[in-house]
Amino acid sequence: MLEDKSIDVVHVCAPNKSHAEISVAAMEAGKHIMCEKPMAKNVKDALLMVKAAKKTGKKLSPSEAEAKQWIDSIVNDTQPLVKMEEAYTVSRIIDAIYESAKTGKQINLEEASL
Repeated sequence: MLEDKSIDVVHVCAPNKSHAEISVAAMEAGKHIMCEKPMAKNVKDALLMVKAAKKTGKKLSPSEAEAKQWIDSIVNDTQPLVKMEEAYTVSRIIDAIYESAKTGKQINLEEASL
């Protein structure tokens, strides 16, 4: 699939632990990425994905809610409304909300958005 030039976008729906590996490989093969949440299993892997997107110039979308506007940005060759850096912050905040729901601990948005 990664060698198929007719494929422009890869939708990563694999287990969370493999999102980064698949996404980075696909971006390096010239594919844009639409990745299900959570974006990655940890911050380190999420940063690898963001760095690969910057290095390759490919678009990385970590949420289904952004899919239509993201796909439109590819078709129209425009910037998406939520840029990679912003999507990463949003993903961190959502992860903090999930963690809070599991543990009952209060959310610290400043830490979550770093």
